[in-house]
Amino acid sequence: MSPFKMILLGVFGFGALVGVVVFATYRGGSSQATGPVVVWGFLPENSMNLYAKEMGFEQNKQFSFVYVEKDPQTFESDFVKALADGQSPDIVIMREDMLALQKSRLLVIPYTSYKERDFKNSFVESTEFLLSDTGLYGLPLYADPLVMYWNRTLYTNASLSVAPKYWDEFLTLPNKLTKKDNTGTVTQSAIALGEWKNITHAKEILANLLLQGGTSIVSTLRNGESYSTLMFESNQVSPAYNVLNFYTQFANPVTAQYSWNRSLPSSQNQFILGDLASYLGLASEVSVLRAKNPNLNFDIALSPQPRQSEKTLVFSHVYSLVIPKQAKNVAGAFQVISLLASEAGAKVLESYTNLPPVRRGLLSDTPSDPYKAVFYQSAIQSTTWPDPDRKETNTIFQNMIESITSGRLRITDALRRADEEVKVLLPK
Repeated sequence: MSPFKMILLGVFGFGALVGVVVFATYRGGSSQATGPVVVWGFLPENSMNLYAKEMGFEQNKQFSFVYVEKDPQTFESDFVKALADGQSPDIVIMREDMLALQKSRLLVIPYTSYKERDFKNSFVESTEFLLSDTGLYGLPLYADPLVMYWNRTLYTNASLSVAPKYWDEFLTLPNKLTKKDNTGTVTQSAIALGEWKNITHAKEILANLLLQGGTSIVSTLRNGESYSTLMFESNQVSPAYNVLNFYTQFANPVTAQYSWNRSLPSSQNQFILGDLASYLGLASEVSVLRAKNPNLNFDIALSPQPRQSEKTLVFSHVYSLVIPKQAKNVAGAFQVISLLASEAGAKVLESYTNLPPVRRGLLSDTPSDPYKAVFYQSAIQSTTWPDPDRKETNTIFQNMIESITSGRLRITDALRRADEEVKVLLPK
């Protein structure tokens, strides 16, 4: 037996023990991990089935591993319907911005079974949205951080040798990287900022800027799960004001930074076409970009940072393993999440996703692959925010940006209105 298989069996045995002792007694269910363990997730079904095979689930005689690929856009409605029909999955690989609306439907792993200190020692800080007063909502699995893809050909043509490290560098880069025809139409862009509908991952980009600028957007207080918004500050220029002023000027034709407008294709497509010099996208997109244009000469860099910031932060989606209260095979579910979230399990998963783990022990070794090295560093520096309702906040932020770029509202008024609208979404 290979050393790796021995590690997996050891972790699996631990998961089985804890699964029986904790969850069967925790909710008064069966201690037998028999039958299927149904897992919902957003990763490709083929990849997850290969992953499950390598993890040894096919040889397990207690239960079978059944993976169901879900569409993130319909996840909430699918999940609620499954619960109503008595067809709850046993495990969900849930993204951080989906958690707030689902917390009441999830089992909590008590700190008597998984100590908070052990959690913080094992996982990066961005995973701590899973912590509550009484226990954990789940175990973190992997990250999908925001990174900057940059077109090496366009940068070279502009006599630029490296990608920008700081946001203020983009205040002058449009002079070198943005091109317009004789009618003033933008034909090549330095960066896609300022608009919303045609900026792929606009919400992630705006959250990244706000968090880097010192705005938590929404703050969660552990005692009693209290929430507050931190975007608008009356009678003063807030960090959020500065972020919106920076972001929207790239869509303002009268500024020197003008490089984007709503008539252009999506930022992802514009980058694939070779007409966007700097594309802010997720780490998970690298294979898509390569497949759609194999000849595209690009590289990947860390997300730019504020020059004067004392702390380096990168927005990242974080995916975690959670167990619904209506799960039919709770003991089996905990065995599975114990294995998948272990260092051994996370390392195998990375080989199928090329996405960084969130375990500190794994992130301490810098990969030789240059793309993965960027992903690892981004995962270490990753941050999130407690989004109360991902679809509603997307609409709120879109309205905020478009009301500024259209001239309907001043930045202060748009920010005040968005802050008030987010407050309505916060748990009472």
